[in-house]
Amino acid sequence: MLCERTACERFATLFWGVFDPASGRLHYVNAGHAAPMLVRNSRIERLQKGGPVPGMLPMAVYSAGSVEIEAADTLVLYSDGINEATNQRHQEFVEKRIEELVSDAAEAPPAAVCERIMNRVAVFASTEVPQDDRTLRVVRYPRAGAALPNRNSRQGIVGAAA
Repeated sequence: MLCERTACERFATLFWGVFDPASGRLHYVNAGHAAPMLVRNSRIERLQKGGPVPGMLPMAVYSAGSVEIEAADTLVLYSDGINEATNQRHQEFVEKRIEELVSDAAEAPPAAVCERIMNRVAVFASTEVPQDDRTLRVVRYPRAGAALPNRNSRQGIVGAAA
């Protein structure tokens, strides 16, 4: 249906994830979205399992990924308006800069990480109006011994960009 109804110059990417606190696993599918960063022990793991942008290929096949979430892991999801923000010399902000900012602020609260990234992108791009949406979500999983939300519920994480 998406292939039939979507103009070829318009598309949306999607990252869909469900965290199961009972098992400690994050199950996800990445459909053409910038691969979210899972930060643990000063390492960055990219969540890439999935497939192409929805609606581009009529017979596309998607695979699901699953990763065990450890205490104090941080998940960073962002739209392409962040890494593809351009400056006056038409250079992109790029994922490497996001990785560096995330690594440098590994112990900072999620809101501080968001603020740091968004501020740096705004200064880098230095334009009045962004050319694309700039969506960013940082999720920190509780440290060992911290109370989790209702263990019988599923917590969803969704990120999408046009």
